[in-house]
Amino acid sequence: MGINPSSKQTKLTYKFPYVIFCAPPSQTEDYAGDIREAALNWNGEGSFLFTSSSAPYDCFDNGAINEDGPVVPIGRSPRTDVLLKAEKVALDFDGCVVRLAGLYSR
Repeated sequence: MGINPSSKQTKLTYKFPYVIFCAPPSQTEDYAGDIREAALNWNGEGSFLFTSSSAPYDCFDNGAINEDGPVVPIGRSPRTDVLLKAEKVALDFDGCVVRLAGLYSR
């Protein structure tokens, strides 16, 4: 198993068992669409992984959070709306979402 990095401009002729999408949302007009395109390059084996941000968690008191914590409702913040919609695309493809802290600057 090797690593085959690709960008939106890369024309692929086959699908991969492992796809990781880890690009910031600030570089595109259609982040959810970009994730959809990446997921279409996954053959359904292995894993499709989307690295999101901890920004959707509705926690602003520096308290502990975990994957069961509340998220910001859609419509409250354009920034978190982009991430939550992107996460939904990944999950709709049976992918995995990992919310990492400190990835993207404001």
